[in-house]
Amino acid sequence: MKSGNIYICIISAILIILTSPVAESSTDCRLIQIRIDEQSRVYWNICNPADSLPYLLPPKNQIPDSIGYKIDMRRLYDFILDKNKQISHLRLIIIIHPQSHYSSFDRLLAAIQWVEWVWNDKVAFGWYINTEELNGSSELLINYKICFWENRDDRILEAVWRERNIPPSEQSKISTEQSFQ
Repeated sequence: MKSGNIYICIISAILIILTSPVAESSTDCRLIQIRIDEQSRVYWNICNPADSLPYLLPPKNQIPDSIGYKIDMRRLYDFILDKNKQISHLRLIIIIHPQSHYSSFDRLLAAIQWVEWVWNDKVAFGWYINTEELNGSSELLINYKICFWENRDDRILEAVWRERNIPPSEQSKISTEQSFQ
């Protein structure tokens, strides 16, 4: 009789876990990969790039000019904020080409910090408290990891260029002392 009760308890626990909202959200991918290529262009995709090819974050100037691609900071803020609203407990992997411009990486980190600050300030304002009084469950902290460029990243972007008709990168106009390397 005791073993029958144990089986009922185990089955009940499994059903509770499978039907809980936490189980549903854990199957969604919370990982966004952001790549910065040697022309400092920003590409993003959710989860595995084999399942969803990266998208190019549109540049500030749509018309090609002598400067080339320039990160649109407002669009970058909005992108990270929007993805944070869609995906709870967002995780970022930032993959940087060694020849990318250091300011692009700096702007990406500034955008992450800005989103955290705006989000936490808005939550604290709604609760009539200071941002320092937010606890861990209500405070937004975007987790990110920085990785270096690998050969597979070249292959991923080549697939993106073919699929989305994006011109491949030109020879870098960035001097070595200004690059991330």
